[in-house]
Amino acid sequence: MEASQYKTPSAQVLYERYADMLYRLAYAVLRAQQDAEDAVAEVFVKWIAKQPVFRDAEHERAWFVRVCVNQCRDFQRRRKIRVYTPLEEMSEVLAQSPSDTTEVLETVFALPEKYKMVILLYYFEDFSITEIAGSLGLSVSAVKMRLSRARELLRCDMEGNHEDV
Repeated sequence: MEASQYKTPSAQVLYERYADMLYRLAYAVLRAQQDAEDAVAEVFVKWIAKQPVFRDAEHERAWFVRVCVNQCRDFQRRRKIRVYTPLEEMSEVLAQSPSDTTEVLETVFALPEKYKMVILLYYFEDFSITEIAGSLGLSVSAVKMRLSRARELLRCDMEGNHEDV
């Protein structure tokens, strides 16, 4: 093993490091607690099965996010997840946020997936634009454009103006 090679932490450390973030991402996409929990569990099953070698901590985090996003898409394809979820089912995620952000979160959750993911990663998970690009397999300019369009959609929705961007 080279001295410069990144040493992957134990499964327990990785779970403690990424489980909550992955759950929030999966829940935002799948909008069902059980499906989000299943998606996170599948991500860790894939990690155990593949035992990927990471270059560094950023590569490690990007791998977990990318696998989680792909797992959510697989769930959506297989289970034909409905687009609408009653707010009562989202109470777990919304209850963790201050009441003044509940309206913003509801609006974010209503965005198309490609915009919702970049907003969640950038503002709620503190990913950089470069990290988002790597995690989602997009170019940096595509991430910047999606963030710009998502902000415009959010602004229009929050102002009650529902024109397409």
